Amino acid sequence: MFVTLNQSKLITTALCLLAAMLWSGLALSSPPSGDPLASGFWERLGTEKGIVLKRKKLKNSKLFAVRGETTIDSPIERVTSVLCDHTRWIEWTESMSDAKLLATGEGGEKIVYQAFDMPAIIADRDVVYAIKLIQKDGYIELTGRSRANLPSHPSVGVRMNLVLGRWFLRPLDEYRTHLVLEVLMDPKGYLPSWFVNIVQRDYPVDTLTALRRQAKKRDIKPLVPPFTQCQN
Repeated sequence: MFVTLNQSKLITTALCLLAAMLWSGLALSSPPSGDPLASGFWERLGTEKGIVLKRKKLKNSKLFAVRGETTIDSPIERVTSVLCDHTRWIEWTESMSDAKLLATGEGGEKIVYQAFDMPAIIADRDVVYAIKLIQKDGYIELTGRSRANLPSHPSVGVRMNLVLGRWFLRPLDEYRTHLVLEVLMDPKGYLPSWFVNIVQRDYPVDTLTALRRQAKKRDIKPLVPPFTQCQN
């Protein structure tokens, strides 16, 4: 599950947007095709709440990709369940107002819709993307991206583009899971790239911290391996 707009940080920086609307560089360049995270290097920003935070400047894009790495004291079966269960995303994702399964595709792929409430001066956002789980070489990769010809859904405001979002999960033992989260999201609309980069900087910290809490809930139903698809 991938989101990149943090409401609290939008509120604290929203006044900057008033001047930014007149800025000449509003348009965001298109990211490179293929794997947009393949080029460049990850710049380490520090460690917050036990999460190693990094970002990457990409060629031909004004947007930074963001990355978080941590260990969660929960079994991989529970962590994977939290990420796959679209019916409970609203429980632990800040500002998310709606989440729906629109369709299923080949190999257990899910097509999902998410909507987000934004502060009053910024249009609400939503996104449609395909998400797929793959198990290989002792770890799980959960990848999501927007693409053409996905099922439609009425928009609440501005339709975002998930260029690429992916989770890498690896069991350290039966009680702990190592996680890496990498995301490149274009929120679209009249938001300058520098503003988006400020807002999205701490997204991995916020998301992984919330994921830790959610995975500890007693009513989480663990997924049963082998993990061939998001089964929730």
